[in-house]
Amino acid sequence: MLQKSIFYKHPLLYQQALKIIHGKKLNERYRLIASFIKKEEKILEPGCGTALLVNFLAEQSSYSGFDLNKKFIEYAQKKYKKANFYIGDILDKTSYSPTDVVVVCDVLHHISPDKRKVFINYCFKAAKKKLIICEPKGENTLSLGKRFFNYFEQDGINQIHSTFLWNEEEFLKEINNGFGIIPNQTQRKIEKIGKDIVCVFFKTEVALKTKKISAIIPVFNEEKTVKKIVEAFLKSELIDEVICVNDGSTDRSREILESFGKRIKLINLRKNKGKGYALAKGVESAKGEIVVFWDADFPDLSVKHIETLIRPALREDFKAIFGVPIKNKLNLSLPTRVFLTGERVYHRDFLLPHLEKMKKTRFGVEVFLNRLVDKKDIKIFPLEGLTFPYKYEKRNISQASKEYLAEAIEIAKELSKSIKLLPEDIKIINDLKENLTFQELKLKIQKIKNKEIKTILKNYILKYIKFIKNFQKEN
Repeated sequence: MLQKSIFYKHPLLYQQALKIIHGKKLNERYRLIASFIKKEEKILEPGCGTALLVNFLAEQSSYSGFDLNKKFIEYAQKKYKKANFYIGDILDKTSYSPTDVVVVCDVLHHISPDKRKVFINYCFKAAKKKLIICEPKGENTLSLGKRFFNYFEQDGINQIHSTFLWNEEEFLKEINNGFGIIPNQTQRKIEKIGKDIVCVFFKTEVALKTKKISAIIPVFNEEKTVKKIVEAFLKSELIDEVICVNDGSTDRSREILESFGKRIKLINLRKNKGKGYALAKGVESAKGEIVVFWDADFPDLSVKHIETLIRPALREDFKAIFGVPIKNKLNLSLPTRVFLTGERVYHRDFLLPHLEKMKKTRFGVEVFLNRLVDKKDIKIFPLEGLTFPYKYEKRNISQASKEYLAEAIEIAKELSKSIKLLPEDIKIINDLKENLTFQELKLKIQKIKNKEIKTILKNYILKYIKFIKNFQKEN
């Protein structure tokens, strides 16, 4: 049996030795590792020791760790009741199961060089999203000397020696080479902290990212859904910043947005300026080369929906990408319905020259944006399972009807800028008002000669008002 130092016989003594060796940087190291892990992600730590990492994870985190040191595992089981611990060998394939994040901390130098590839291969295959590796920089970091290190690290399982440590140059070279296992195209991030180097290998679409992505969410009286919308964007690894533009909300929307603190960039507009203005202000503030527009009123938004729209932007050239919710109780049959969606992706530089005009469009902003890109250059993706929201579900029936009519008029006016209309058609559009009865609206719209405008107004106004009247009767 291999020699086991006293530190590996007593968990608390082992932890105390780590604190002496690393000092204040020990906690900083674990905080850095934890910063790469989202609270909903599942974690596996091979060779977990006494599982110090658990102290720095979000309370909701799902953590599993294994080790061959029974005393360490028994100690961790007693201390961390919510975590999962078991006896396992890092060189035994059956010890691993697929998980979101695999964390390898202070393990590689315990393994002889000829076995490291086997270990890293198991870890990389088990990690569905990220592999995090933390190792000391090399012999020159051993402040207590090689003799102490060679004794302290005797774990009773592996033959260990200070020569197993890479120096900083060697370790960085191994990282860049993916340890001979990890593909070159896998994105990696390297951080140096104290005596250690921490490297994160990203296996998801983050690896395809070469540009920063900013999400822009216009918000007007969406207190029921806005929190969930923002949380979904914060969970996505593909989003670099979340910009929320509170467009003069009179409900609790601003209060909810402010509760996110520095996790989001919040732009507060004192008065309602309209959707076009809000989106333009978001683009002005964005740091990302790519911007994602998303409405704040979807009750069932998930990270999957968001990333469905973003992935095509990472994989190929594009001018505009639209996402279309496909659950639609009204089943509107507008010929241009997909082009009125608020879920879009653009290059920021493409939009910059158009922002001043964009600010004046209000709810005609989607139509305005449509004119900037040929239809053949627009990529459209269905957002499976995303329910398209209706105003009657968020407002009272009367208010919903007024807002919907106002939107429809703004959309029709914006469409008239790109469609040659007869003067009488323009006059009818301008005469559409909130205080008209359903029959008066129907008669006015019927008189419009332009077929496209007429179809849109029929479906966007008349069909909707008829629907909510029936809804009102039923309820």
